[in-house]
Amino acid sequence: MLLLLFGALAFCSWLSVGASTSLPQMFVRVIHQGNIEVLISEYEKTRVLMLPAAFADEIDGLYEKVHVEDLNNDGVGEIVFQLGQATGVNICYRALTYVESSQSLKEMVFAEAGLCNFRFTHGHLVSAYRNAGAWTEDIYRFHGHVPQLLISDEGVGGGEVRRTVFSDNGSVKEYGVSDHVDYVKRTRLED
Repeated sequence: MLLLLFGALAFCSWLSVGASTSLPQMFVRVIHQGNIEVLISEYEKTRVLMLPAAFADEIDGLYEKVHVEDLNNDGVGEIVFQLGQATGVNICYRALTYVESSQSLKEMVFAEAGLCNFRFTHGHLVSAYRNAGAWTEDIYRFHGHVPQLLISDEGVGGGEVRRTVFSDNGSVKEYGVSDHVDYVKRTRLED
């Protein structure tokens, strides 16, 4: 479920996600830009969650929209902040996830470029950003609340795509692949 809310609204609004009553439900209350209240409803109790202080300081005045969306497909929505003006091709985000063991919000850490122009494809979260006339796509899977970068394809749409594959054991492989709009249909090129 995707619900958008402009952070600059002067009145109170509520957003929520969570399909089952057994899963925690997240609510975001935006009073005005810079004043966000996150509530969680869990086991028939509702309480306020604080944004991590460093995170709140870093995004203060930088986000345009905030919404609740389930990024890691666990049934509990993450709090997603759209950063800056959405005037260019790169629309980037920062996200907080609820960690039940500590009953707190924690930032999801993505690769160096962050989370941009994201979509869900083939069971993975794909972050795409334009750099120097071509696109880079970072493909993630999740281990709980932690995004793990599986593949980074640089040069998508530019004719020459350079793929970097990150293995669970820490090894990294690089090679050329065909330039196709769908990352699973990009085939390895002969060296």
